Amino acid sequence: YFAMRRALETGSGFGGTVEFFPEEGKYHLDGHRACKIRLDPQETRQREGLCPVCGKALTVGVMHRVEELADRPEVDSGDRQPFRSLVPLPEIMSELRSVGPGSKTVVQAVSRLVDRLGPELDILQSLPLEDVAAAADPLTVEALSRLRSGKVHCEAGYDGEYGVIRMFEPGELDRRTAVAPLFEPPPQASRTQAQPRKPPAPTAPLKEEPPPAEDVLERSTRTADPDLPHVAAQHGLFDRPLPEAAEEPRSVLDALDPLQRAAAEHGEGPLLIVAGPGTGKTRTLTHRLAYLIEERGVRPESCLAVTFTRRAAGEMRDRLRSLLPGREKGVEVTTFHGLGLSILRQNRDRLGLPTGFRIADPRHCLKVLAKDLACAPSKAPALLAELSRVRRDREAGLLQEAPDPETQQQISSYEEALWSSGQVDFDDLLILPVRLFDREPEVAEGYRQQFRWIFVDEYQD
Repeated sequence: YFAMRRALETGSGFGGTVEFFPEEGKYHLDGHRACKIRLDPQETRQREGLCPVCGKALTVGVMHRVEELADRPEVDSGDRQPFRSLVPLPEIMSELRSVGPGSKTVVQAVSRLVDRLGPELDILQSLPLEDVAAAADPLTVEALSRLRSGKVHCEAGYDGEYGVIRMFEPGELDRRTAVAPLFEPPPQASRTQAQPRKPPAPTAPLKEEPPPAEDVLERSTRTADPDLPHVAAQHGLFDRPLPEAAEEPRSVLDALDPLQRAAAEHGEGPLLIVAGPGTGKTRTLTHRLAYLIEERGVRPESCLAVTFTRRAAGEMRDRLRSLLPGREKGVEVTTFHGLGLSILRQNRDRLGLPTGFRIADPRHCLKVLAKDLACAPSKAPALLAELSRVRRDREAGLLQEAPDPETQQQISSYEEALWSSGQVDFDDLLILPVRLFDREPEVAEGYRQQFRWIFVDEYQD
């Protein structure tokens, strides 16, 4: 750590940077996935942040923000250390053989190369290609040559769609030779690391569409019965015994790398996936869920997936649909607030809520404070934030001492006014289920029996 820090601070001992291709990130460029539109930041600014197909706001990517914060155009200052982007050897072999990077074919091919040529980083970066040719086929040699020169086929990620880096053009490998295209001009989709980007144009503000008041909630995808424990609870978590390790990898996990695969194949018991941003944590989580259902016999109805945002829930549902066609509907995929809303609706009688209770938007909550607590409109937002903090901290047991009598009276008056009008606020979607579970443990146990497998995305948040 200290050597790395010293190298960054002083430059002493710093020889450069080796990384993956940043274009692989799913929010590298700007775009709109629904319309299959991918734009660089300059094009986005020229279009005032709007999709040229549907006219809605584009999703801004990482490079857009980089150019906004940059203090100079992207030009080589001449004194910086070099950087190099690499593609792991298993992924290169996967492309050449048209099978997953975790397949037996790829694993054996990589093992043979490493056994004969040495460490993977040397093979990717510095080993003479003549030496590689003595142990590998011509396509592998050509792939490494293109990687080292940066002449790769790059489809940058945008709007939640992962980027793809290929050594060969689509269809090029079908001819089983890489000789013919070597002397053709590079296609538009390719890029080399030596290409400088154009200086960013002046930043134009992007237009955003405010979401509807209740649209922040993710509706429950199915009706659950917390009072009926599932058969899985009576006969163990798996409906059929765990299979012996197979020689061939499971098809649902073919796209995962070895570490992701190890996490996805984890058996019973808790599992925490710890990795940096853009490393595929959500992807691994989703594949694990699909793997348990497809290969381990876990019932979809016993699975609960909780995400941090509605958008993430939608993306996870889309991935499950592609992995489990027709079976993904049995899995409950929602946000924390969406789960709370589902619990309130299923237990409204126990909580004394009316049949058609609604979610109060923040403006209505401010009106309640002004009317029922005689709070000045200018002070209402601050009071609402304070009451929200105290209510949540109290439920979580984080208050070191009870609220003062005035604050307690304000909370009671606010809750009574809100609930008597048949409404709950966003905090209630978390607070009321917790109160219900504390007061009636059998209800909590019903949900435990129902959801035997729980998957939480963005767990750290």
